Amino acid sequence: MVLKTHQDYNHSRTFRYDLFLVDAGGKEPIRLLLGKGQIPNDRASQSPDHNTLVIGQWESLSIVNGFKDEGTGLLLYAVPRNSLTPLGLDSGYQKHPAVAPVGKGIAFAANRDGNWNLYLRENGTTKQLTSDLAHELYPAWSPNGDKLAFVSTRSGTEEIWLLELSSDNVKQLTGLDS
Repeated sequence: MVLKTHQDYNHSRTFRYDLFLVDAGGKEPIRLLLGKGQIPNDRASQSPDHNTLVIGQWESLSIVNGFKDEGTGLLLYAVPRNSLTPLGLDSGYQKHPAVAPVGKGIAFAANRDGNWNLYLRENGTTKQLTSDLAHELYPAWSPNGDKLAFVSTRSGTEEIWLLELSSDNVKQLTGLDS
């Protein structure tokens, strides 16, 4: 199991996290991965085989000066290799990664033009899934990977919506509160 813990650096102006590898059986000691303070803030999502984490990051680690000026990105952490690789779009803000329960897809929210939309990274390409003027955040996969739930403000308030996905396109968008 991989565990993420919070660390406070620079008197609450910068926040970093550490990753630890923990043997679920308790037979091996806890091992620090990557080095102290190497993981930036934000949500993480782990692959079903537990070999990959996708981590949201702030480009600047200073929450006071950098977040609004520099944006956010996504990192792919390979557990067996203990390595980080940038992932996602070339520009804008990206956060809330969600690894698909089947296949290799990663859903995430990104703001490239003033509002948050959902994207899917799969087989080396990134496809935009939503394009409404509302903010759409926090994607979460159904157990078999054919649906993506998310929070949207398209009805004027935050509500949960559902995308039904096919192999080539989004089939249907429905509000769960409708």
